[in-house]
Amino acid sequence: MKQLHLWLSLPVGLVISITCFSGAMLIFEREITESVQREYYFVEEVGTQRISFEDAIAAVEPMLDAEQRITGITTFSDLERAWKVNLSSPKGAAVYVDQYSGEVLGAPERLPLFKTMFRLHRWLMDSRPADGGVFWGKVIVGISTLALVVIILSGVVLWIPKSVKMWKNRSLVAVRKGWHRFWYDLHVSAGFWATIILLIMALTGLVWSFAWYRDGFY
Repeated sequence: MKQLHLWLSLPVGLVISITCFSGAMLIFEREITESVQREYYFVEEVGTQRISFEDAIAAVEPMLDAEQRITGITTFSDLERAWKVNLSSPKGAAVYVDQYSGEVLGAPERLPLFKTMFRLHRWLMDSRPADGGVFWGKVIVGISTLALVVIILSGVVLWIPKSVKMWKNRSLVAVRKGWHRFWYDLHVSAGFWATIILLIMALTGLVWSFAWYRDGFY
């Protein structure tokens, strides 16, 4: 188990680090995007009277392509936030409308930073082959995630203490016994406490990597 844990971690660690970093960036996409493109998401002035949903739909419909349709309107408790008119395509598309003036604020596009982070997170910046060949970026991320599951489970086996004293030592981090001991304890203790979270992320992330896993998962 020790050899499996060590030697799998060396090659897989880099891929998992990139995947985790880019995934962490994507978590804050909405907050960052709304700060950078505030003109789409917030109205300039809060009015006293709102337009009807029918008026909002009528304002957006002339902008739609033939294959697009409106699927709903999202409103917010924050009076400064514009209404979000959701579209059927492309995925996640929406147009924002000032609910007081009826002005169409526009349809914001995904920031280049997060387009890059998404490709890095899912495919290591690879692109799907036009000829239907092997999608290597996707495969590498998927295999690395499978390996992470093995790394986590082997780490749990290695962590299991043989005595009550060892249980305490492996649950805490020593801060006065040198840097080597500090990093070792941090890895052992934090790794154990994060096991459930890491397993959930790995086992759910595999849904996007392999069709056979996705079918079995659902």
